[in-house]
Amino acid sequence: MIEKKKILDAVVIVDVVVILVVAVNINFFIITIIPLAVLKSQSFMKK
Repeated sequence: MIEKKKILDAVVIVDVVVILVVAVNINFFIITIIPLAVLKSQSFMKK
């Protein structure tokens, strides 16, 4: 039973790490893409 609990704990930790990495990547994507889109739309407006 103890071994199973250790495995479950490890799985939970891995899940949390994966979720954190995905969240950071999404935030990074949003932070980088939105300003680029805004800049592009502004440059189109000037033309």
